[in-house]
Amino acid sequence: MTHFESRLSAHDIHTTLQKFWDLHQDPITCIGGAATTLLTIQYNLVIGTLTRINPAGHPDIHQLIEDLLSFKLIGQFCLTELDHRLDAFNLETKATRLPNGKFMPPTVPVLGVPCTAIVFARLFVDEEDLGPAMFLVPLNDGQTMYLGVTAKLLPPRGGSYSVNHALTTFHHVKLPSSSLLRIRTHSHFMDMIWRVAVGSLCLGSITIPALQISAFIGIKYGQRRSVESKSKSGSCRSPLLSISTHQKPVFTALAQAFVMKAFAIWAISIFADASIDHQIRRGIAACTKAVMAQHAQSAHLAISDHCCAQGLFAYNQLCNQHSEYRGISIAEGDLLETVADLVRGRYNLPAPYNGEHLVSKHDDAIINEVLELLSSTDNPVEAFSRHVLPRCLHVIKSIGHRMAYEAAVGSNVPACLVDMYLCHVIELDIAWYVEIGLVSRANLSQWTEENIVEIGNNIQLYTYLVCYCCVLVSI
Repeated sequence: MTHFESRLSAHDIHTTLQKFWDLHQDPITCIGGAATTLLTIQYNLVIGTLTRINPAGHPDIHQLIEDLLSFKLIGQFCLTELDHRLDAFNLETKATRLPNGKFMPPTVPVLGVPCTAIVFARLFVDEEDLGPAMFLVPLNDGQTMYLGVTAKLLPPRGGSYSVNHALTTFHHVKLPSSSLLRIRTHSHFMDMIWRVAVGSLCLGSITIPALQISAFIGIKYGQRRSVESKSKSGSCRSPLLSISTHQKPVFTALAQAFVMKAFAIWAISIFADASIDHQIRRGIAACTKAVMAQHAQSAHLAISDHCCAQGLFAYNQLCNQHSEYRGISIAEGDLLETVADLVRGRYNLPAPYNGEHLVSKHDDAIINEVLELLSSTDNPVEAFSRHVLPRCLHVIKSIGHRMAYEAAVGSNVPACLVDMYLCHVIELDIAWYVEIGLVSRANLSQWTEENIVEIGNNIQLYTYLVCYCCVLVSI
C-alpha cells in the first residue's frame, strides 16, 4: 500500500513505521528526482524533527505538522553553511537573544513556496555561546521573500531534475522567542539532527526501485532487439539478451535489486531498534546508503552503455537516474565520521555471521589494513589524513558489501542471484582476492558465467520486476 492509498500520519513518520519506508521504495520516486528530494526533506527531516518537539510552549506545532503533511506549507531543513558545509557543529551563524526576547539568525538556504524552515544557529544569551540550537523561520509567503530575506538561486545540476537550490541570507530578521525549538530529549546536537541518519536510509531505499527499473529496461531491450548469427546450417536471429555481453550488466543489476531489497529489510530492522546504540545505527545507515548508491550508479551506467543510442534518451530514464544518484552519493559526510569512530574504537558494527565467507575476510582485512597504518606511526593525525581518509569510502563499501551479502543469504533471495552479486563485489576489488590467493581471475570468470546461465534459464525471476515496474518504463 503506497502513501497515495493511505496517507502517512505524523505518528507513522515519528516512529518510522513500515509505511514510511514503503514510501521511499515506491517506484514513483524514480520519476522525478527533484520532487522526491523535496518529499523526503519535508516528511523525514522537517516533519520528523517537529514530531520530536515538546508541544509545551508551541501550541501551534500540531497544526503546523498537519499543514506540512498536506503540503499547504513547504518545509526545509537548513543545517549547513557555505563555509562549514558538513562540519555543521561548528557553524558560525548566530542567533542572539535581544532584550525583548527575540532572535536574529542571519543566514539560511531556502527552497519551495510558501516556505518555513528549521534553521540551525548558535544561540547566544547575554554574549554567552550556548551552542547550536534549532529555530523555526518563515522564509516566504509563496510569492515574495519576507522582509530582510534574500535568496540567490544556484545553477541547476546537469542531467537531473532541478531542485532550485539557493543560498539565502538574513539581515536582522527578528523572530519571536517561540521560534526556538526544543526537542523532548536532551538538547544534544546529534540528537537534534537524528533525522539526518534516518534520511541516509531513506535515500538509500530509493535505489531499490531504481535498480529494478534499470534491470527491467535492460531485459526488455535485450528481448526486443535481435542479432544475426551464422553457422553451417544457415543464419538465424537471436535476442540480444542471449549474448553474454548484454547478460552480465543486466543480470548484475537484477541481482543487486534483489540483494538490496533484502539488505534494506535487515538494515531497517536494526535501525528501528531503539535499544541499539545510536552510533551503531548511524554507522549501519551510512554503510547501507553508500553501497546502494554505488550499485545504482554503476548499474544505470552499464545498462545505458549496452542499450546503444536508446540508453542515452532521457525518455528511457537511465542517464537521468545515474545523474540523480551521483547527487545522492556525493552528499556523504557521514562516511568519514563513521570510519573515524570505527578505527578509534568508539563502537563496533555488527560482526560477520560467518567469518569464513570471502566478503567477510575482505571486510576484516581492509579494516585491519587501516588499523595497522595508524598503529605504525608516531603521528596518528597525519597518518589518518594521509592514509585513512583516501580509504574511507573503500572501508565503508567493504563493510556494506558484507552486510548486504549476509542479508541476502539469510533471506529468500534465489541462490544464483546471491552468487551473481558475490561475483560482482569480488570483481570490484579482484586485486585483493588474487593477491591473497582466495580467487583467480579465471575462476571468477567461470563462476560468473555459470550464474549467468542459471539466471537466464529461470525467466520466472523476471516476473517480479515486470509486474512492479512495467508501467514506468518505455524502452
